[in-house]
Amino acid sequence: MKSTRREFIKKSTILGTGIASLPILKKIKAKNLTNLISTVPMVVATWNVRPSTAKALELLTNGANGLDAIEEGIKIAEDDPENTSVGYG
Repeated sequence: MKSTRREFIKKSTILGTGIASLPILKKIKAKNLTNLISTVPMVVATWNVRPSTAKALELLTNGANGLDAIEEGIKIAEDDPENTSVGYG
């Protein structure tokens, strides 16, 4: 079965966020978690791709859908000939 980029991003974001959040969640009371998540947009990347994360954060801050923001950020990294890990690499 062929997987699309959107499906991959959804699945890996859910898994990665869950794993990365475990230490933080232990310190935050459940009633405060909803307020924190709903008011603070955040973009995390595994590499130094500041133009990509900046674009995604800009879109999120302006009310864009999270998945759309991530995709637009990824496009910047893929189009960068200096980035040899994706796209031209």
